[in-house]
Amino acid sequence: MSDDLYENGPDDELMISNVFIFEDCLDVTFRYGGGCGEVEAHLFASVGEGERLPPTRFIRVGFKDDDDCEALLVYTKTFDLTPLRSGAHSTILLQLEGYDEVLEYSY
Repeated sequence: MSDDLYENGPDDELMISNVFIFEDCLDVTFRYGGGCGEVEAHLFASVGEGERLPPTRFIRVGFKDDDDCEALLVYTKTFDLTPLRSGAHSTILLQLEGYDEVLEYSY
């Protein structure tokens, strides 16, 4: 996890439509305009956890779509949440950029 990647990593436009946590995985479904090339999606998180309990981590999907096509596509990506675990707590809150609800990750 890196504040630099959280702030400056790939950030092509996407619209998150569904999110859920199952065990240690975060599934994010989003729509984007494209269809002619490869895409990359990564989960970036801020390093700090905030001061409230349970701790809150700010996360975002870093998305890179290197094509000029404009078809509206739906993509689901699964991310491993274990790197976000806090040693002192068994639950953290995740605030995903572009998604209104706060997610609770218990481990």
